[in-house]
Amino acid sequence: MALLASLTSFLPSSIRPSQPSLSLFGRPRSTAVSSGARFAGCALNIKDQDVARRSANWKPSVWDYGFVQSLDADFAVDKYTEQVHRLKEEVKGQFRREMNQVAELEFIDMVQRLGLGYHFETEIKNALSSIYNNTEDAQLSDDLYAASLRFRATQATWI
Repeated sequence: MALLASLTSFLPSSIRPSQPSLSLFGRPRSTAVSSGARFAGCALNIKDQDVARRSANWKPSVWDYGFVQSLDADFAVDKYTEQVHRLKEEVKGQFRREMNQVAELEFIDMVQRLGLGYHFETEIKNALSSIYNNTEDAQLSDDLYAASLRFRATQATWI
């Protein structure tokens, strides 16, 4: 009896059985109001209550259209374009530098992973063709790491 009272204590008073029954899933002995009406009454009680919701108190964004248009993008200044051309020439010089094939494949992989491969498409194709034409290097055929670099470099240039 105490167990049944503790199980039904969480129910709202409008649907709590007036007399506890021995079966938990059975109908209550008091059938003055049908169970559908009891649930409808409970739903009405919940709708009538004001639900207190938390407010985030968001402040308006400062990134409106006028603010974004007022920002200057002075990256097209001669200083930056000169720096870009100088860095591109440095990377092209790295492609022309003499290095073993695995180091060259690592360099190509690094350039492609940085997303700069489209700047150096001709240099990458020339380097890969020289690697494929020079197949006497036993290190490329025996090393799994070198084979994976070779595959990844060729796959990135085919796409």
